[in-house]
Amino acid sequence: MEDFQTRSNGSYSVSRIKDYVKGLPLGHSLLRHVYDKSTLSLVKEVATRIYNREIDCYVNLEPNSQNIRSALNVISLIQKALISSVLELAKDYIENPYIYQSRINFKKDIKANGWSWHSDFETWNSQDGLATPECITIMLPLDDNRADNGPLIVLPKSHRDFLSCPKVTGFSVEDHFSDQKEGVVSNKVVSKLKELVSSEEEIVLADVGDVFIFNSNLLHRSLPSENGSRTNLFLVISSKGNQPEKSKRKRPLEMAMTVEEFELEME
Repeated sequence: MEDFQTRSNGSYSVSRIKDYVKGLPLGHSLLRHVYDKSTLSLVKEVATRIYNREIDCYVNLEPNSQNIRSALNVISLIQKALISSVLELAKDYIENPYIYQSRINFKKDIKANGWSWHSDFETWNSQDGLATPECITIMLPLDDNRADNGPLIVLPKSHRDFLSCPKVTGFSVEDHFSDQKEGVVSNKVVSKLKELVSSEEEIVLADVGDVFIFNSNLLHRSLPSENGSRTNLFLVISSKGNQPEKSKRKRPLEMAMTVEEFELEME
């Protein structure tokens, strides 16, 4: 197993790693028309009720308002048939898959913030003790993701380089999640990485019913919405042999579940 570097006190470091996920040579894939819109409309109804505070849920707020940015640990609120279907789909990429994290990300009108450049695995390795990037995220749009409503932006092929970020202190894990205090990659470093992997960023334009899959170590970001709202469901799938170590986990189970915790949620 590769020895992933922990966060340093003042600088970034980059190291080439092997590909831990099969079937994603660019680090991502967009599958069109996988689910009926009626299936996703049921999830959208749940998301709306969460946002309106009609369903109690673990949430993170926008850094400058009381609006919900993300709702976490939502699998118990979603149709079990959909969860089973996503796990079956994940078998094409991950051995013995389970859901490590589930969340709904909201961007409600132009007041919602975007997300800066980051690799999910860099945070999960540092904060949760996740050993390797044998882990993918499956995004199911609950609204059409257009160029003007804050879509996901990815850097293809960046998943083959592990980028360790400077350590930041003095903030809670909730602060880190809501306002990205740690794990943020500077534009200067991203520019150098673009040269290293010979790639340019791509905008993910995905409609309701599509599925976007990406490697946990892929660099990605999203901009604030310029026009309208959009909501996406994210199901993070890891291998059962690659789960967070409780002794190293700094974040609550809502952000990083073990296999046992996931199975209890699904009972």
